[in-house]
Amino acid sequence: MANEKYINQDSANQLISLIFSKISTDISSCVTTDIEGATNNLKSAGAKAVKDYVTAAISALEGINLRFQIVETLPTEDISAVTIYLVPQTTPGASDGYSEYIYISDSWEKLGTTTIDLSGYWQKTDLEAMTAADITSIWNAVAGT
Repeated sequence: MANEKYINQDSANQLISLIFSKISTDISSCVTTDIEGATNNLKSAGAKAVKDYVTAAISALEGINLRFQIVETLPTEDISAVTIYLVPQTTPGASDGYSEYIYISDSWEKLGTTTIDLSGYWQKTDLEAMTAADITSIWNAVAGT
C-alpha cells in the first residue's frame, strides 16, 4: 500500500465542489445549447413556413391574367374572378375617376379609386426661382458667416 495517497477533508471537499461545479457547468451548457438549437430550429421552421406560403400564393397567381373592365354598374352574372371592374364615380368633381372592385368569396370588395388627389402638393405656380443672392444667404447662414 505504499502507492496510495490520501487527502485531508478540506482538500476532499474542494475537489468534490470542483467536480460538481464542472458537472453543473456542463449540464447548463448542454441545456442552453439545446434550447438555443430548438429556438433556432423553430425560427428556421417558421421562416420556411412563411416562405412556402408566399411561394404557394405566388404560384397560384401564375398564369392568371388580371383584366380591367369598365362597366356602368357591377354585374350580377357572368362575373369573372380575374377581372377588376371599373365603375364610373358619381361623386361631384370626380369626372374621370372610377371605383375599382373585385369579386371575392361571393361578394364585391372595393379596392380603391383611380382618382388622384394632389391638393396637398405644391403647384408649379406656387414656386419661386431662387436667385444667386438667396443661395449665398442660405450658404452663409449654414456656414455661420
